[in-house]
Amino acid sequence: MVPLSIATSIAFRAHKGQKRADGRDYIEHPLAVIEILMAASTHLPSHVYAAAVLHDVIEDTELTYADLVKSVGRPIATTVLGLSRPQRFERESTLAWEKRYLHQMVTVQSLEPSILLIKMADRIHNLENTAALHSDKREDLFRTTRDLYLPFFETARKEQPPTLHLAYETLLEHLEQLCRVPEKHDISQSVLVAA
Repeated sequence: MVPLSIATSIAFRAHKGQKRADGRDYIEHPLAVIEILMAASTHLPSHVYAAAVLHDVIEDTELTYADLVKSVGRPIATTVLGLSRPQRFERESTLAWEKRYLHQMVTVQSLEPSILLIKMADRIHNLENTAALHSDKREDLFRTTRDLYLPFFETARKEQPPTLHLAYETLLEHLEQLCRVPEKHDISQSVLVAA
């Protein structure tokens, strides 16, 4: 399996020069996703953390699925591909696009059950860092999470293997808390407080 240090190095190179909406280096986001996952469980397989640090490279950089297969192997590359939003069809509604994206993750989940853990950690970090977003975009992010993602994650909890159950429940609970009072969560905190 590919060491996390190699995956992190690839992510640093791929995201070099990219910035988040708040002006911080983009690489801080995938690193925060790893922190959130580790706060939920330090017992996940190492390839889960590797996929987490790379989760945006296919969607947001020049790296391709083929590049990732060569550098980190097919299992991690497939997980990253599953976390990459599909190209939006012309005239496709945002809701239809989001549903297609969720279906894509379910398909990959049969190969890599931890994909939803990574997506929840990604969503948590995005929700915790909304201060730089325009109010309409911030409201849309919380509404989509509350109305589409939360029901999806709650339904998918039944499909989680016992080894991922505790981490899944911890992340889901944190995501639910963020959606209850969105205006209180435009912070830069990315560390989950473990129960």
